[in-house]
Amino acid sequence: MEHGMREPHLLPRMLGIFRQSWIYFLGASTLGVVLLIWYHLDPTTAPIVLW
Repeated sequence: MEHGMREPHLLPRMLGIFRQSWIYFLGASTLGVVLLIWYHLDPTTAPIVLW
């Protein structure tokens, strides 16, 4: 019984951590794709943003 009552506390914490890291991962990958497309379209102004 104790193991079954302990799991509902662990699961929401793991889901919350996963949700936060997923938001960060999504934002970082979106920014990377935008910078990559920008670099291919206009290589002269992209290094200013990258560095």
